[in-house]
Order: sequence, then C-alpha cells, then structure tokens
Amino acid sequence: VITDANPEILSAATAEAGEVSGAERGSVSAAGDLAAAAGDSDLVVEAIVENLGIKQELFARLDKLAPGAVLATNTSVLPIGAVTERVE
Repeated sequence: VITDANPEILSAATAEAGEVSGAERGSVSAAGDLAAAAGDSDLVVEAIVENLGIKQELFARLDKLAPGAVLATNTSVLPIGAVTERVE
C-alpha cells in the first residue's frame, strides 16, 4: 500500500510501482489516509523528507496506527534511535 497526502503524487507513485518488474497485477494499492494504509500492516517503510521532527511525528503516529508492525526507515543520515525516539 502506498500513501501520500497529495492525491496527484499518490496516483503517479501507484502507477509507477505497478510497473515494477515482478509486481503482480493488483499487488500495489493506494490509500489517501495513513490509518487505512497502515492499519493491518506487518511492515511499514517510511520514505519521507530527511527531517528528524517530521520522521519522529510520523513514527509516533504509525506506532499507534499499526502497533504490531515493524517500522522501518529509509533514512541515510539520521540516527535510527533519534527517528524512533517517540515510539513507545
């Protein structure tokens, strides 16, 4: 499931992800709402801007929305401990 607050970006990302080699038809879906996207997830990978405060806020929300999920980040410069600081 792909999610984004911007509907145009969400649509483009979903179309692009569906063209990935090996992706089965229907294996990529879109959700404009974070709760709908993360709700029953086992794994959530964030790919947002490299801003510590924004990532911390997202991880705090994801911790509540998907309590059993593994939360992963694609950060290349921020300390993982700092990113997950607000996760209980």
